[in-house]
Amino acid sequence: MLFAVAHTSAPFTCLNIGSEDWIDVTTIASIVADEMGLSDVSFHYTGGDRGWVGDIPRMLLSLEKIRSLGWRYEVTSPQSVREAARALILETGYSERGGA
Repeated sequence: MLFAVAHTSAPFTCLNIGSEDWIDVTTIASIVADEMGLSDVSFHYTGGDRGWVGDIPRMLLSLEKIRSLGWRYEVTSPQSVREAARALILETGYSERGGA
């Protein structure tokens, strides 16, 4: 966001910030389980291939505007999930043996 503020002069500009990849819920869950030190985890889903009503299985935002300002993403979706999981685990004091 700081990049956008520094590179625009309009009083209001709407820009999407994100990566150019996507990640599915199974990969997210697997990354979180891995970071939690869990193994042999099974995942169960309801709602079919679209999840629940209104669920969006894949979403890619247009980064055209922010890229035109010279911005490039540096972290992929899987990397972001892993970093967020690590931060939350540290913040909550979670341990595999005792949970939170």
